[in-house]
Amino acid sequence: MRLEDIQADQVLRGVEPDRLVRVVHVKAQGSQAVFQDDPVMRRSDGSRRKLIVFTEHRDTLRHLEQRIAQLLGTPAAIVTIHGGVGRDARREAQERFRNDPQVLVLLATDAASEGVNLQVANLMINYDLPWNPNRLEQRFGRIHRIGQTEVCHLWNLVAEQTREGAVYHRLLEKQEAELVPALGEMMGAEGGSSPIAPVDLAQAAIGPGMAVFSRYRRVVHVSGAEVTVREALASINRVIDACFDAAEGELDADTRFCLGWFQEFGFKAGDFGRADVLARAKGTSVEGVVAAGVVEASGGKVRLLKVSEYPSDWAPESDERQPVWEWCHQLCRALDVSEATAGALLSRIQGTEPARRLAYRLYTLCERKGWATEARAYNNLIGSWHVIAEAAVKESEAGDKQGALGF
Repeated sequence: MRLEDIQADQVLRGVEPDRLVRVVHVKAQGSQAVFQDDPVMRRSDGSRRKLIVFTEHRDTLRHLEQRIAQLLGTPAAIVTIHGGVGRDARREAQERFRNDPQVLVLLATDAASEGVNLQVANLMINYDLPWNPNRLEQRFGRIHRIGQTEVCHLWNLVAEQTREGAVYHRLLEKQEAELVPALGEMMGAEGGSSPIAPVDLAQAAIGPGMAVFSRYRRVVHVSGAEVTVREALASINRVIDACFDAAEGELDADTRFCLGWFQEFGFKAGDFGRADVLARAKGTSVEGVVAAGVVEASGGKVRLLKVSEYPSDWAPESDERQPVWEWCHQLCRALDVSEATAGALLSRIQGTEPARRLAYRLYTLCERKGWATEARAYNNLIGSWHVIAEAAVKESEAGDKQGALGF
């Protein structure tokens, strides 16, 4: 689950270039850019995914229905469920949302938060937050349940200039201010501290993350209900994800494509059309990532190369297109041979820190998806990093000595 906290009043106005805002706002302008937006909004064939929006109040629901219908260009793309909808009409709305490809959005109050199975969708927005935090779990349970085959994404919208928003964001700011530096130390920042293995990162982050909460006698919601341990842990995971997301923006376009593709398909093949949409959104092309040597494309299918498929004779000195993704997986391949082999390769790569951080990110993704085999390579790379780095230094020193002797 991914949690994003954005401003509720910006969803329809498009002030902030948030993932959701871009989709809705650009659509209202009639731009074709919507087809190149955040890949989580699209299926592998390029069609739009279904979306559920929850709100507390029926008048807000009606307002959203009117605005979203204008933005999508048709009210037929929306169905609604609220307390005034009868049982038969409610069942009909559910069936239309599940089975009609033209129905893209379900707007609902908490009348749809229990006893409704909507695994056909994997995107959900809480337009406003309920007084009882347990109802958030009930809402999310409509899509995050047995039978769901996609990664579920949830956005909680918190309005600015409200007591609820001020308290919520202040807590998040405190947590992020203290946890992000701690995460840097745990991952072994460039200062050289010994990194914590990715398999232990989530557990290790609990200490400094919970310290923010334990500093206060009580942390409560605006309703007066105390924040639960489960909610606190979810908040810690959100900060971890935000830390990785911020680092992702510094990666090259080819690596951002590979990361997005990996999140959806792993090392399995997907449709070329889906890859083309994602590549354009990331500022690259399918042809480009193929030329970079990290992707195979044939027969209308695209897939990432596995670690074992990377060539052992790769020469970074002469490679004109070197995404961080290639560095990371070449190092994983070399480590399968020996730490010395990985060290020799590391000494020939410029700017190795992004590759190490990418390994953390990939392990986290694999762990959440249950990909144990894929996760092992990234955990091993981080676990051996200091030994590999020492071997790289020795390799460089040996090269310097040979150069000084004229060899």
